[in-house]
Amino acid sequence: PLGSAWLLKNVFNRGPLPIGGDAFTLNVARSPLRLPLGHVQVAASYRQIFEVGTWDRAQSITNVGQSGHPLSDLYDDQIMMWKEGNYHAMPWSREAVEKAAVYRLRVEPG
Repeated sequence: PLGSAWLLKNVFNRGPLPIGGDAFTLNVARSPLRLPLGHVQVAASYRQIFEVGTWDRAQSITNVGQSGHPLSDLYDDQIMMWKEGNYHAMPWSREAVEKAAVYRLRVEPG
């Protein structure tokens, strides 16, 4: 990955961030024995919560952001929410999506 290259690691990588969790918790994380206690090497990068039957109560979070471009303000806009265990709403029904929408993009052929 580009984040492992010495010259690019500060462009692509964020953190390290202190987080909790282990292989036996909902906030799954991995701490190899060869690393110092509490040093997490791998963690769930995306989390979702669904309540079956009431889909509009769904929530999710990713440890990065909406953009894959490191120079964008949205590249890491969710990382602190993820670290703190917070989520954002994930509306499913048409009514809930339209209520939550900020913009509408209309794509037409040709």
